[in-house]
Amino acid sequence: MRFFLLVLPLLAPPGAQDPSPEAQRLVERLGSEQIEDRQEAARQLKLLGPPAVPSLTAAAKDPDSEVSSRAQEVLRQIEVGELLILKTDRGRLNSVSFSSDGKLLASGSSAGTVVVWDVALGREARTLSPPFAGADAVVFAPQGYDLACCGWKCVWIVNASTGREGRTLTGHSRSVRAVSFSPDGRRLASVSQEYGDQGLVAELKIWDAAGGKEIRGFTGPWGWFTSVGFHPEREILVTGSTDGLVRLWEVGTGREIRSLAGHAGGLGSVAVCRNGKILASRGLEVKIWDPSDGREVATLVDRSAGPSGSLAISPDGRRLALGGADREVHLWSIPEKRLLRSYPGHLDTIGGVAFSPDGRVLASSSYDGSVRLWRVGD
Repeated sequence: MRFFLLVLPLLAPPGAQDPSPEAQRLVERLGSEQIEDRQEAARQLKLLGPPAVPSLTAAAKDPDSEVSSRAQEVLRQIEVGELLILKTDRGRLNSVSFSSDGKLLASGSSAGTVVVWDVALGREARTLSPPFAGADAVVFAPQGYDLACCGWKCVWIVNASTGREGRTLTGHSRSVRAVSFSPDGRRLASVSQEYGDQGLVAELKIWDAAGGKEIRGFTGPWGWFTSVGFHPEREILVTGSTDGLVRLWEVGTGREIRSLAGHAGGLGSVAVCRNGKILASRGLEVKIWDPSDGREVATLVDRSAGPSGSLAISPDGRRLALGGADREVHLWSIPEKRLLRSYPGHLDTIGGVAFSPDGRVLASSSYDGSVRLWRVGD
């Protein structure tokens, strides 16, 4: 396992900071003959943040300075807002999730492993091996460190902090595409496909998360479910499927309450914000809905849009993060319906995005085998 730690504050405006003596000493260490010393100096400069910018800028502009290229690289990474880069050689990373306290980060991989990262230390805490091939999705419980991951035919729940295995939920007959905890963490929803009389149909199951018992399950001709999420305040489940419809379901009965139409093709992701007032869905375009009445609020045209991408809503419901095949993370303002910023850096499709619990950090996982953390709030 390889990992790289880059802790980078945002770039200060030119002239906003006077040169720092500490920064100057660290810049000089970028010219050390010892690679370990150079790496440590770069790390500390990124930790120092804006006070390091004047010294780095001066070194970067000196054509005769042996540290010019190294200073330029540090400045570039500060400017794009990268906080942390974690890299693994365990296959493409399909999904990412923060623990409720923001201390742990989990990423699911196509190689069938789940890597748990210590965010503060910037290193791997442990690698988990689910009882199936390929971890298609991972999600932390609303409280604590229970982590649910899904793959071929089942959902696996494990304590990500200790590595102690909890429960394996079996009953699906094919690969489980998505999983979601209820707001109180007592129930779990999972979606898959099932063979019915008319071929492959969508399947939704609701589980007792503690005991692992199936509470309710139903199938129907709704295309294939690709995503699922609980409404944070009402007994409602939200699903997206390949038939292009967002559906709202009554948890207690499994009754379909409402379907939201408007997408031109199949859906890849749905998300409900923490206050329950905003619902987002992603297909060939991104749509914002009011889940209380099913009204379409906005359509966002994003160059990363497509059913294979991912999306996440910030905890305050004001920002939307998108990741997809264009290899950049896009941050949108929901109230203003405009693109705020794009974050380049990944070398392949972005499989998952997730906001930290306080909304200040955004994580993105990619098929290039890396997880990157970006500063998106003060």
